[in-house]
Amino acid sequence: MGKLIDADDLILSLTNDNFLDKAAVDKIAGVIETLPNRAADGRKKGTWLKGSSFTVLMKNSIDSVRCPLCRAHVNERKGENWKYCPGCGAEMQKA
Repeated sequence: MGKLIDADDLILSLTNDNFLDKAAVDKIAGVIETLPNRAADGRKKGTWLKGSSFTVLMKNSIDSVRCPLCRAHVNERKGENWKYCPGCGAEMQKA
């Protein structure tokens, strides 16, 4: 398993670095924010996504939520109650 770091501390450290301009720091911070979260025990974490960006891809997609880590779709009502993604096992929070 890779080293666990605090993403907020990393972004703050990059912000205080005199060798990087603000645009570079903003771009790097944006990439960091898209990475999956992991608990101290190494378990992946995520929040169910709902929205129009993926609804066209699924039949009956209005009632679905998606895992941001593995892109598995789950019925929204089930997703609201599921604490773990059935696709990748990530610990999930409500959308």
